[in-house]
Amino acid sequence: MSSGKLIVVVGAAGNQCGSVVSTFLSEPCWRVRTLTYNASSTKALDSASSGVEVICANIDDPSTLTPAFDRAELGKGPELRDTEVTTCPMACNGTTDQHK
Repeated sequence: MSSGKLIVVVGAAGNQCGSVVSTFLSEPCWRVRTLTYNASSTKALDSASSGVEVICANIDDPSTLTPAFDRAELGKGPELRDTEVTTCPMACNGTTDQHK
């Protein structure tokens, strides 16, 4: 497993969260994990081939979320309404940018 901070993105197949994945993949100090119902789907396989860690999880089944968010520094996605992170450390030196 590679080192670096971990962000978990829910809804990575969508436009907004897809851009979050692309942004964090371009940051060398970040790893990206996405959640899916079907790890063998075309979208999940494409994500995995681009360096994303794809985890099977169901946002409606809390027992699948604990391992899915294990060691995560950030979480992002439309399903995370109450816990959405809007201040993202975007650089290894700890500077922050606001993302909305």
